Amino acid sequence: MKTKRIMLATLHPESIQRYQDLHDALPAANRRNMLEGGYQSLTIHRLGLTLVMILEIDEGRALPNRGVDLDAEQRWHDLTAPCFAVPWQDMTLIYTLMPQQEDR
Repeated sequence: MKTKRIMLATLHPESIQRYQDLHDALPAANRRNMLEGGYQSLTIHRLGLTLVMILEIDEGRALPNRGVDLDAEQRWHDLTAPCFAVPWQDMTLIYTLMPQQEDR
């Protein structure tokens, strides 16, 4: 099953560079956790203090019986959490344009 999630967060003004630096040196264990979990794409965009994350996950591509490195995930959370004024929240889809839609 493929899923797409779009999430929004807000950084503290003094944390912009720190957050960027953390992602420039993403630990291999965190990257592996995502790839083995079926992540096909993950992008983070920034406008001012606002972050938008777009995730595409194919659960069918997740490794069965994979072992998630929970220590790595907790370390990552501990590093990134102080950067947020408002943590990641799922956004609600309100409109999709599909080429096969009929004009009304």
